[in-house]
Amino acid sequence: MWGLIADVYFNKKHVANYHDDGWGGEPEVTFFDDLIEKKVFDYLRENKVEKHMQSTDWSGELWKDGIEQPIVLQCAIEIIASEMEHLKWIKRNQSNKLILQKNEDIFTMKLNVSIARIKKNPYSILKFKKVIQEQIEDGYTILNTNLKGIINS
Repeated sequence: MWGLIADVYFNKKHVANYHDDGWGGEPEVTFFDDLIEKKVFDYLRENKVEKHMQSTDWSGELWKDGIEQPIVLQCAIEIIASEMEHLKWIKRNQSNKLILQKNEDIFTMKLNVSIARIKKNPYSILKFKKVIQEQIEDGYTILNTNLKGIINS
């Protein structure tokens, strides 16, 4: 990440501010209340959040027994922020493209018309379903979030 400023929510309540200036060193996490801070770290520990992160960029030597919960919180925040940026990119680029993923690589397939226009024509939907099925058979995962009514029908 190149720096990140975030509001931290727990149980739908703003509990802390997160600031990573992107210049190295530890990020600043300022909790508004010591009791809430304890609850957040208890939640991370009880749900073994570090176990879920072992397949991410935060894997490796970092995950030894007794990892400090502030590091787990930092990792969780950065992973969530990265996923949110990824989703924003998909939504910004999906109006006239299929967004495809194979292994770790992401590809786009430009369409002649927008997906919104395809949804208006039953014949176009059938043709588009075939295109989607071909991509799936070739091992691609479809990342578009705007295919309700096409994939789900």
